[in-house]
Amino acid sequence: MKIMSLTPWLLLFPALSVLPGAFSQQVFTDPGSRTQAIPKWHIEKVAVKRVRATSTMQLTAPDLRATSWILNAPCAPDLEEQTVTSELGVQYYAGQAEKVQEGSDLKRPVLRMEIKNEGNLFTSALTASTTYEATLFARRLVPGPPSTPPKPLSDEERKWYTGSTTTCDTNSPVFREFLKTNKIARNGDDEITFARKVQHFLRMSGKYQVITGQDRRASAICQAGVSDCGGFANLYVAILRAYDIPARTLVGRIITKEHTTTDFENNHVRSEFYAQGVGWIPVETARFGGNDPDTNYFGVDSGDLLVFHVGTDLVLTTLHDKKEEFPWLQTLCFSAAGRGTFNGKQTHERWVVETLPPPTESIQAPRANH
Repeated sequence: MKIMSLTPWLLLFPALSVLPGAFSQQVFTDPGSRTQAIPKWHIEKVAVKRVRATSTMQLTAPDLRATSWILNAPCAPDLEEQTVTSELGVQYYAGQAEKVQEGSDLKRPVLRMEIKNEGNLFTSALTASTTYEATLFARRLVPGPPSTPPKPLSDEERKWYTGSTTTCDTNSPVFREFLKTNKIARNGDDEITFARKVQHFLRMSGKYQVITGQDRRASAICQAGVSDCGGFANLYVAILRAYDIPARTLVGRIITKEHTTTDFENNHVRSEFYAQGVGWIPVETARFGGNDPDTNYFGVDSGDLLVFHVGTDLVLTTLHDKKEEFPWLQTLCFSAAGRGTFNGKQTHERWVVETLPPPTESIQAPRANH
């Protein structure tokens, strides 16, 4: 008998204000971008911290009699904003996790472990730990041409990051009608100018609210006008993709300093888009209202997000080589075969961040683009 429990979690970092409601009638206009006056931009990057972050998941299911387990955990990739090593282990189990590729076209890395419960140590409980050692980089968009041209996207990458997916469903008639109704159009804008306009529009018209179990597809968020960082990141990416600008979500956890949290705190989602000749540009899409300028959250990344994967809609291999799609993966995903049920199941996570000796490069925080 097959028993399965799959738990991809998404809990979201709070925005500056929490305002219920639908999209306001905000006019889609230029927020005063300087990109038309300054034709050349580049990304300035500097290492800001080294950390060791460990997620320890304790699972108990008193009614379960498992004979085997499949565990999938995030494997943080090397990106412009981070270099990372990732490891997954289970207490009292000598086996090693494999670094594999998930099954979508993006083939993102995932840590996968199969456990055979031969000694009956894991019949109804297990404790698994995922450890990340990372150097995090701050990035900011600054005027002037780059000293070294960024790596251009391949045709395949451009296709991935401008395409429609389950979560970023740009082909949806509802989403297309949203663009038309709100008069969202590129009108010859370069990537940076248009991306600034979209950020300003969402920031002024959207409302932040965490809604448990919300449908965070772009087509659902554009109807609701209310969501959290995951929902608005998806919508932002979808709008840029609809106008042929490569864009993707950054799914991970906020790491600001040495600390210990429990039960999936600090999970967060941001966005970034690719501008020709500039590279990937970070954008915070979960900041609404207030008097602080848009530029505090556009082209600025303080190096406080450990990214677990880029994009959405991962295809994970679970029991019996079954392929299942998940919007995102921010903690351990588990499934089990055997007898009994997961009724009464309890999970508890402890997330510990330790500061390591500083990176060899200079440490400084990026400034906002005023």
